[in-house]
Amino acid sequence: MISHSVRAPLLQNGGQVLLRARMRFKSIVLFVLGLLLFFAPVRASHILGGEFRLAPTGVANRYTLSMLVFWDEPQLTFANKDPYVDDVLIFRKRDNRLMKSIRLPLVSERQISYPNQGCAGSLIKTLEGTFSSDIELNPGDYNDPDGYYIVYERCCRSASVSNISEPESTGLVFYLEFPAISIQNTSPVFNSANGDYICRGLPYRMNVGATDADGDMLRYSIVAPTRGNTTLAEPRGNALPKAGYPLVQLAPGISTQNLIPGNPALSIDPITGVVTVVASDLGLFVFTVQVEEFRNGKRIGLTRRDFQSLVVECQPQMLPAPTILYNKKPVPNIQQCDSSTVTLEVDDAGNYAYQWQFNTQDIAGATDASFLASKDGAYTVRRSLKTPGNCSQLAQSPIVYLVQGRTPDATIRRTSAAICEGRKIDLVAERNEDYAYEWRRDGVLLPEKSSILAVSEAGNYRLNISNNANGCVASDTIRVASESVSLQLPAQVSFPRGGSVVLKPEAFSSLLPVTYRWSPPTGLSDSTIANPMASPDQNTVYTLQIKTPGGCLAAAAIEVVVIECTPIMPPKPNIVVRGVPVGAILYACGDELLVFEVSANANYTYQWQHNGLDIPGATSPAIAVSDSGNYSVVVDFKSTDPCKSSIMSAVVNVIRVHKPEAGIMLSSDRICSGGSVTLTAAAGSELTFQWISPDLNAIGNGPEISVGARGQYLLNVTDPVTGCANTDSTLLTQETLVLKLPAEALIQNGQSTQLRPLVETNAVTVAFVWSPPTGLDNPTDASPVASPEKNTTYKLKVNTPAGCTAEDSIRVLVIDQLYIPDAFSPNDDGINDNMIIQNGEELIRSVRIYDRWGEVVFNEDGYAVPWDGRLHNQRVPNGAYAYLIVTDKSTYKGTIMIIY
Repeated sequence: MISHSVRAPLLQNGGQVLLRARMRFKSIVLFVLGLLLFFAPVRASHILGGEFRLAPTGVANRYTLSMLVFWDEPQLTFANKDPYVDDVLIFRKRDNRLMKSIRLPLVSERQISYPNQGCAGSLIKTLEGTFSSDIELNPGDYNDPDGYYIVYERCCRSASVSNISEPESTGLVFYLEFPAISIQNTSPVFNSANGDYICRGLPYRMNVGATDADGDMLRYSIVAPTRGNTTLAEPRGNALPKAGYPLVQLAPGISTQNLIPGNPALSIDPITGVVTVVASDLGLFVFTVQVEEFRNGKRIGLTRRDFQSLVVECQPQMLPAPTILYNKKPVPNIQQCDSSTVTLEVDDAGNYAYQWQFNTQDIAGATDASFLASKDGAYTVRRSLKTPGNCSQLAQSPIVYLVQGRTPDATIRRTSAAICEGRKIDLVAERNEDYAYEWRRDGVLLPEKSSILAVSEAGNYRLNISNNANGCVASDTIRVASESVSLQLPAQVSFPRGGSVVLKPEAFSSLLPVTYRWSPPTGLSDSTIANPMASPDQNTVYTLQIKTPGGCLAAAAIEVVVIECTPIMPPKPNIVVRGVPVGAILYACGDELLVFEVSANANYTYQWQHNGLDIPGATSPAIAVSDSGNYSVVVDFKSTDPCKSSIMSAVVNVIRVHKPEAGIMLSSDRICSGGSVTLTAAAGSELTFQWISPDLNAIGNGPEISVGARGQYLLNVTDPVTGCANTDSTLLTQETLVLKLPAEALIQNGQSTQLRPLVETNAVTVAFVWSPPTGLDNPTDASPVASPEKNTTYKLKVNTPAGCTAEDSIRVLVIDQLYIPDAFSPNDDGINDNMIIQNGEELIRSVRIYDRWGEVVFNEDGYAVPWDGRLHNQRVPNGAYAYLIVTDKSTYKGTIMIIY
């Protein structure tokens, strides 16, 4: 149940925002829906009510916490909704200890529709928003048997609420209780909200009940709304433990028994959650529905939702109740076939507004005079006036139930798989007197209308069944084949006692393969093949029955006569492949062609068999085999002497198998200087392995090997069970990479130097990374300019595309600029006796000092020992001396005075 309001301009007075709305209807002032100030003190949407929902996610200790909020959202530009709410708090019930503070983001929203626009005008707009997030509840933290509660507090309500004293300073509390999480539980979920009004003096009924995923028993009650601990000055709740959450101060004459005054007053069915009232007072009324859940007689949780309802004055006129039509006819029940949809429509659309309901709940957006229904359940439609200002009681249609209708089982069953020559079979479907049957063969309609169809012709048969009771239809198709089979055997064959004879029937079938059965089986090599060897101890009549895949049969008989003479048989042949005798099982690898051979003799005939059948034309001592199956060869004398008998080789079962996989996986196809590459066989561990080096030597027999030389590597893999082998190869190249840097570089403070590494490689490109980057103009350049402020060691790492790396470093020394004195006094008094040049030892490459005649009096490479004013160990005279000082960066010229 959602409350309603009519809007008015925004007024500001004394820093407080008041919303006022008026609508005149037959000189009656309708009370304005109270708007709860929610997120911002001035720019805000307003809460009408809402609830918490807590449900397990299916992942251990993970739960989805949602907060459903209903806003009375104006159509003005000052409406504002934050993208999240803070300070959603979880407390332990036993001692009100704070367990967790949660932020919930806004994840979805939808508009609530209002069918009775005549009561509200066109400015009504209510929005349902859902804040939700997954949270973790650890079993070690949430195991208290008294349970826990979730709470969110916010101030304040609107001054327009009728049944609360000073509502403009009264807050709102969202509240839910849940048990220790060792008790698997999902909180109850209230039914979706309907937009509605209460007409004064008229009975009002609405189901606000909840559903529970665990099947717990639910009990409903109406309680006074909770105001919480917020104030106008402190509009948001805090995380401090609370002794409780105070109730609102009800207006005079209002109690929890008459939160909406009336006769009878507002009440709720504790079992169904149906709210009823015959309201006596106009106004906006707030009440709270509490639903408690019980399991095994013990309460384990509860949920509350605040509701706001507007009682309005409705016209006494009664609108005509709509009637729901299906196929232009009123029906109380509609049977739905499979997952199809049905169109419901009202009998007279008129100039009315409509709201369709499913199981007493409004269907969002279903406000037309027709509706496309698909789910089983109860459908109703409510009718109201369209014109704003014309407020009347809603007129509701009788319920129409949509149920799943019975769809016929159209499966066709047949008495035989195929039509045998000269016979018929029956096609049979489910039999029901309410069904209509239609048979077709190859698209042509047949006259038969029953559930059984006798057929004697091959073809594609289709059955369509209609359920006359509900119109549901179903169909099935089946392919019926016809088969013919024939069999001939000579009347008699003979063989010498102790020998054998091959039985050779002549069989024909329109569909293969056929099955063979000889009886009796005594004296036969195999009673289930076409050409068995017969060697009975006495004359025996054998009967052969053959059967087609469709079940058609043919039979014939032959007498095998035993002749009393000494049998003469050829030597038993041994089948060989590539000169090697084969055993009972031979594996053929991949598409390998096998050649079977036996010893040849001009006096013998040869007949090869496959799966007990003679292979046409296979009468030589050798045969090429491509198919899997059982192979044998019968060797006989060319003579017609009955005492000369044939003999059959042992049976070889050929099983065709795939070659083993022999792929090579490698970490890289290039080997770095001094490094290695790991080669791995992409094959099962049950195989045997052999690795071959580029110089054709065996270097390993495991599934993995590490190599460090370039060249072509081979892998041979063999299946030890089948003997099948396979091979693969890979080519490795070698990549060289050499990096050299000077040990040191020297710069004066404030100057720079270019770092120039020496790189030798056969890679196409290389990447440079200098570290640290401080003082470098480009740390990824091959030769960056270095300008450090202090002594710095730069490390260079060079990478090739194949992953080879080399590293080296250079230390850049930073020294101050040269300080060259103007004079010194080499008089051995210990004060200024030498020409001291600061940093000279590090920077100076050479020093030359000349007297006034241009003669060199001091010449030194470097400046490890300062000049002491002597030449040939003798002091030079007083006076001015010219100098020429050379460094890596500059040349300095000037004069220095020697004073005694």
